[in-house]
Amino acid sequence: MYLPALYNKLVQGNETSSHPLSLTHGYRTRGIAMQKNLASDIVPRNPITLFDAIPHDLTIDTSDGTEIWTHKFMLSVHSSVFRDMFVVANTGQDRVKVEEDSHAMEVLLRFCYPETDPVVKDLGRLWAVVKAMKKYMVEGDVEVRVLKILGPLIHQEPVRAYALACQEGWEDLAKLAARASLRQDIPKICAPELDGVKGSAVFRLFQYQEECRGAMTHVGEGWVDDLGLFPHNTNRSYCKHLPYSCPNSIYYDEDGYSAWQIYRAETIRRLREKPCVDVVKESKTVAPLLASITKCSSCRDEAYSDLPKLVDAYAQVVDDLTAKVSLSSI
Repeated sequence: MYLPALYNKLVQGNETSSHPLSLTHGYRTRGIAMQKNLASDIVPRNPITLFDAIPHDLTIDTSDGTEIWTHKFMLSVHSSVFRDMFVVANTGQDRVKVEEDSHAMEVLLRFCYPETDPVVKDLGRLWAVVKAMKKYMVEGDVEVRVLKILGPLIHQEPVRAYALACQEGWEDLAKLAARASLRQDIPKICAPELDGVKGSAVFRLFQYQEECRGAMTHVGEGWVDDLGLFPHNTNRSYCKHLPYSCPNSIYYDEDGYSAWQIYRAETIRRLREKPCVDVVKESKTVAPLLASITKCSSCRDEAYSDLPKLVDAYAQVVDDLTAKVSLSSI
């Protein structure tokens, strides 16, 4: 978004777990205690009502002593664990005790209702929700929506997310987190949660990052010529009118390098430290190239028009190269 304003300014300047439930009412299954019409030993505090238009038929007691009033039907639609429990038990209004705290259960259950999705901005809190989601086999659109919120949080704390995924044995999320970790500088590759994983898992992460950095040596230049965009060909001048005075020409710089060649050399150097698309798209990286192309009144408009397409294509090349690198299995 910064390009138009900066371009105009420069132009002016130049011109100027296993089974989760366990029932206590005659059934044992998967880690929840269910009691029909029995008073809980825990005194409920601040009951949470998820949907009060219809009387609740299920009370969930959380580990921190909070009651959540909910509906069997809604849980049965989204969770095969709860569905199996209710079919087997075949009871009326029941009380269920779970191991999760009220925050994790409330957020998860709210995803089961047709309302605005809960806002969770902390990775640790949402991770507890994801664990509950997997434990109770909540699938379908609820799983999609939860993971959609999880994505940005993984990108904010990728190494922490990687460690948590390894602790749970969740390979897909570990791979997603490892990919996101490429956006971090090398000194920032640390998180307290790494203390809770095997050394081999930490080694796999560092090995993956090193292989991605090595892949950047294969960026090449052929893709630039194939685009038919600025700078067309790094071996000839872009500007047809002022080949020797245009800064976009290879003849302009006294060392024989065009603005594009300088930009590419700098990005390649940085990509070998941080192999991600941010390097080629960051304003501080693109700005010198933009400043250079605006100095030629003959070709700057065409070059300016081509620049975003060129940067996007460059980013795609980087993304494709890192996508070919695989994180070894957990």
